[in-house]
Amino acid sequence: METRPHIGKLIEKEAKRLRITHTEFARQLNRDRTIINHIFNQPSIDMYRLLDISDILKYDFIGNCLCNSCASRGKIEIIKTIDLSQEKINIIEEDKKRILFEIKL
Repeated sequence: METRPHIGKLIEKEAKRLRITHTEFARQLNRDRTIINHIFNQPSIDMYRLLDISDILKYDFIGNCLCNSCASRGKIEIIKTIDLSQEKINIIEEDKKRILFEIKL
């Protein structure tokens, strides 16, 4: 049986990574500060609240959980994307041309 992610812990981890205080997080959610610990301790959450939190933290919790769930079931293959500068892309292209040239010899 698949283990479901503890959404509250994921939210807490992202908020800590961004160094958002409980007070600031609560203010952006238009809620009392005391609700934040409640959110962090909940293994599941209302979809609309999660969408609001995703907007505030600029993190796609729904997509992330869905991707991980499908991957653990073998339904999709997760491909890691790499953000490369144009300079690195040019170096890779030059290496590729050099390797192809050496293969042809």
